[in-house]
Order: sequence, then C-alpha cells, then structure tokens
Amino acid sequence: MMLWALGGWAGAACAENYIDVDVGMAYSDVSASEPSPIDGDFSSGDVGYHIGVGAYRNNDDSRWVYGVKLELQDVVGNSMISVRAIDVGYKFTPRFTFNGFLGAARYDLATPAFGYRLGLGGRYWISDRWALSAEASFADSVARDKLFPEENPGVGSPDIFFDVVQLSVYLKYKF
Repeated sequence: MMLWALGGWAGAACAENYIDVDVGMAYSDVSASEPSPIDGDFSSGDVGYHIGVGAYRNNDDSRWVYGVKLELQDVVGNSMISVRAIDVGYKFTPRFTFNGFLGAARYDLATPAFGYRLGLGGRYWISDRWALSAEASFADSVARDKLFPEENPGVGSPDIFFDVVQLSVYLKYKF
C-alpha cells in the first residue's frame, strides 16, 4: 500500500526510475530593487556554469516524466543553489520532451537571499542516455536582509529584492 501511495518508487514493472546529471552554461541577468554597494554591479548579464543532479520517474505507458532536481549555478559571479521541488516533463515524441519546474533558490550574496524559481524548457534526447536541454527560468523577488551601514538598513524596506532571469543550455546524462 505504501509503495502505491509513493508512486512505486521502489520499482514497479511499468516504470523507469533514473538519476541524471547535467553540465552546461547559463546566461543570467539580475536586477535589484535598489542598488547595494556590498553586492556589486548587476547592470549587465553574465555567462556562468550550470551543474545539476536529478531523480526522475518515467512511466512506460505514459508520456509524463516527473521528479526532483538540485542545481548549482554561477549567477553574475555569485553562486545560486536551487531545488526543483516539482519538475514535470511531457514527451511529445520519444526524442523530444517539454518540461516545466517550480522550486526554491538560495542566492549567495553579502547575506544569503532566498526566493522561488520557476521555468520552462525543452530536451532533445540524442541517444537513450544523452540529451541536450535548453531552458528559460525566473527567480522572483529573491530577498536578502539589509545588514550593512552602507545600505541604510533603517530606510525603506528591510530587504533588498533580486529578480534573476536565466537562459540555460546543458548536456544531460541519464544513469
């Protein structure tokens, strides 16, 4: 009964459970709700690394793929760790999958900034194990506290908010 409730992650005969890793690059553009001399200049976008590891379930009798994923990215010179709590894909063909995700992000600035992240993308399976993925994502109102005197912590909002727009391209390997 418990295996059925969990979706059969222990290995039902009609499902494929797998882990994958991906490596690539991401173009990131960051905007801040107000300038901060501590965090640096976000006036232009930048290209950085993208690394991820995910766990997925693919039903043989269905076109749906779902799972979770942990990502590490370079966002304009600072690291961002994000968790895709919901990562869902739909297989249009055996080789092409459209996916969408929703999760949480931690942006490593002068003080940590936290928020949610969502995105859409496509994946082309080159072989049974390798895929090329392209995605667009948005981390909205990723907030960090104003704690430094240079930031006038007593003036206006006690937080600085960051919006992060990303375009990612990466190779995925399925184990």
